[in-house]
Amino acid sequence: MNTGVEMLDSQVKCIINALSPTARVVEIGAYAGKLTIAMAKKGCRVFSVDPYLPCHDKTDMTFGENMQDVKKIFLEKISEYKNIEYFCGTSACALTSCDYLVYDAIVLDGDHSAKGIAIDKAWIERLNKDGLIIIHDYADFFPAIQKFVDTELKGKYQELLQESSLIIFHKTEVEK
Repeated sequence: MNTGVEMLDSQVKCIINALSPTARVVEIGAYAGKLTIAMAKKGCRVFSVDPYLPCHDKTDMTFGENMQDVKKIFLEKISEYKNIEYFCGTSACALTSCDYLVYDAIVLDGDHSAKGIAIDKAWIERLNKDGLIIIHDYADFFPAIQKFVDTELKGKYQELLQESSLIIFHKTEVEK
């Protein structure tokens, strides 16, 4: 397993500090579950979505990795947590299947392509008015994510913090 794709401990800590212990969180892209477990330990109700499909993008750190092995590790890690619900499928499929209509936070760390982001951003509409939009991999090596954040989030929503490639927004719209 490529541990280089997991979030940095400092990034996980920033997210955990930003979340309420009663938060309902949608996590798009779980990989091996480092953040999933941290949110569950805090008390959050986590709806985690990941299809664990093979990566076909040679620039992605998971390229060539057996994602079914990663999924097995993830499932073992989350098995003891009653406050984690796992959906094995794409973000698009999960949008029509989730049990909450409104969430307190969304973590976007799934498909890093422009097409994937176009689907994932629909989750923002499922956030409550004070919700958090948490984006991982906001960096120039993921240009589609960078473009999405720069053109659709910055200037529209209140930016709370940035830690390396992690950026968090408050859904409150910025006054112009």
